[in-house]
Amino acid sequence: MMQKPLEIRNQNKILKKKEDALIKKLDDIFNLRLNKVMSSTFEKSDPELFAAYKLASKKENPGNRKLAMKGMILNKETGECLKGVHIIIPEQKIDHLCRGKKGGYQIKNIETGIFPMRVEAKNFKTQMVTLIHNEGETVEMDFFMEPTLN
Repeated sequence: MMQKPLEIRNQNKILKKKEDALIKKLDDIFNLRLNKVMSSTFEKSDPELFAAYKLASKKENPGNRKLAMKGMILNKETGECLKGVHIIIPEQKIDHLCRGKKGGYQIKNIETGIFPMRVEAKNFKTQMVTLIHNEGETVEMDFFMEPTLN
């Protein structure tokens, strides 16, 4: 007896959910083993590398996937929050103006990849950094802007 199209679609949905669950389980196992290897190899011998690894592997809640980047922008000398700062990612055609009173910023919808980026503010030195954005992750990056000498 031939299956009806609705039954086939329902079976496909069930199989897709099972497949997604297996992929997540494998990803969790891989990450757990990688964390153990990195910890046992570098935690004591190269603490800076291990700290950088932990920071790079930190992921946000998957429900927050559209938020690509967030952080704070502060005056390096005073610690005060800055507004009117531009975060520019030319390859993504992003020029994000930070307007918040608390110095925070959030940027959504950055494609996966490695991008040159600059942070500019009037009366502060421009910062050039490289953004590494992985799919489904939120990059947390704070900037401490150094005033220019006038």
